[in-house]
Amino acid sequence: MHFGQTPEEIEASRRGLLVALFASAGSLILVVFGILSLLEARNGLAAILLLNAVLCLSLLLYNRLTQAHAREVSYFFAGQAFVLALYLTLSGGVEGSGVFFAFPVVMIMVMAGFSTVRGAFALCTLLMGVMALGLYGPFPAVYEYDPVQKPRILVGLAALCLMAILAEWMRVRSYRAITDTHDQLSVDARHDPLTGLLNRRGLEEATRTMEDEAFPAAVALLDLDHFKQINDACGHDAGDVVIRSVADHLQRHCKGRDLLCRWGGEEFLILLTSTSGSSARALLDDIREGFARTPIVLAGETRSLSFSAGVAELPRRGQFDAAVQQADRALYRAKQAGRNRVLAAGVEGRNEA
Repeated sequence: MHFGQTPEEIEASRRGLLVALFASAGSLILVVFGILSLLEARNGLAAILLLNAVLCLSLLLYNRLTQAHAREVSYFFAGQAFVLALYLTLSGGVEGSGVFFAFPVVMIMVMAGFSTVRGAFALCTLLMGVMALGLYGPFPAVYEYDPVQKPRILVGLAALCLMAILAEWMRVRSYRAITDTHDQLSVDARHDPLTGLLNRRGLEEATRTMEDEAFPAAVALLDLDHFKQINDACGHDAGDVVIRSVADHLQRHCKGRDLLCRWGGEEFLILLTSTSGSSARALLDDIREGFARTPIVLAGETRSLSFSAGVAELPRRGQFDAAVQQADRALYRAKQAGRNRVLAAGVEGRNEA
């Protein structure tokens, strides 16, 4: 059975599976005991059991036809189990044996209806309250258990409710922990640990899900100027400070829907959505000039740094690789022309040094 990919889909599939299993097994058991009750001329008990069998089959059919309502179906099933557990206990079933069958029904009630500990506890408290009122109240239709058995029935059902709630709570908590860990690992796999920007894998996934309205777009590749000299003179820790500073500067000056990626080493890639090549180059020039005017303290010394960039147009999603290659060639020309400048693919840029 395919459980889906999102937590919501998995939970809906789990509830649907619970209803399918419990309703299938429950209807079969109820039909068997219903027929036996008919043969013993216990018509009232037989009618209740067979009616519940029909309800189980109806829920099973509805669950298969409407997968989107798995939560509502499971709640209804829990309500049915609630009423059936009360009936089996208070009516006594066959000479007081109904309470034994009420125990698994109560567990089904908790498993099918569990959403939160508070909700499950409220449902079980209501069940125990009605059960105690029926057992100790002046109701002639209630089966007369031995006085010693009544508190034992209530304590046993209460213990079962508590264990079922704890088991479901542990299941939910462990599932949530696994989901959170999976989500964090997924985030880590798509992001650069130093800057928090997308890495290449994350960028590739993000571009596949971009909407058509994001195009035409532009791709910019930028590279820090003289970065090796910074590492050699100040150490790799200073180099990390510079890389984080560039990432922060880019995040402050790009739109929320633009994609920022640490392409590798001191190289960054920016995918500017709904932007022409000329507009992208102008924006990168502004970002470059702002970065050059922002001093950075490295090893106790204030430095002004710069980067070079190449920009290429990205008319359609399928041309991403070609646009990156064009931007890379423009970046190479910017480096050869003296650095600290932005060049567009196929266009000679003015000297910004």
